[in-house]
Amino acid sequence: QLTSVLGGNAVNEVKFGLESVKSSLLEACGSLERARGRLEGRDAAAVESDVRKAEAEAGQMRKWIDDSEKSLQSLRQELGELNGRIKLEADSAGSLQGLGAKCPVCESAITDDRKKQLCARHREDAAALRTKANVVVEGIDKASKETDAMRSRLSSRDRELAKLMALSSEAGELASLEKRISTYE
Repeated sequence: QLTSVLGGNAVNEVKFGLESVKSSLLEACGSLERARGRLEGRDAAAVESDVRKAEAEAGQMRKWIDDSEKSLQSLRQELGELNGRIKLEADSAGSLQGLGAKCPVCESAITDDRKKQLCARHREDAAALRTKANVVVEGIDKASKETDAMRSRLSSRDRELAKLMALSSEAGELASLEKRISTYE
């Protein structure tokens, strides 16, 4: 009866249109289920909350790394200064050994005992500075390892954040898919 009213071509066009809508509806339903599966039962608000939390944690990690790098820079500068002072003390001790019987600055007499005392004091000072430098080196090593570990954690957090951003996009698509399915129905 529909064929006689609309004609054969019109009925075929309506059937084709219905099949197309049915196919589109099935495709949209499949996409919707896959999107829901990737969201693991979370809605858009939960995903956005997770994104904000991950962004805040990543920001705190970046700040910690920046602060640690500043501290490392300060420790390295301190180590450089200590090494300079160690060299100065060692050079002073070496210079004293090569002195004659007079001080090159004030030209007063210097005995061998006085030279030995001065050399010993410079060597002791150099040894104390080396001990302090070793402590600074240990601090640099520890801070470097901690900073590297935090960089690794930040890298993991950034990967997780990228996944959450993709899920956020999925959550947005979910609403769009639901609207398309309603239209197809």
